[in-house]
Amino acid sequence: MTLSGEQLQQVTRETAGALAHVGHGRPFTPHLDVDPGKKS
Repeated sequence: MTLSGEQLQQVTRETAGALAHVGHGRPFTPHLDVDPGKKS
């Protein structure tokens, strides 16, 4: 399975939203925003 950048971004947001005590931010790289409230 190959994901585009936008698809990967959405997966990270959904994953972050499923974790307790996670809000938003860029924990791994400045290019990866894991804000679960954002939509692509």
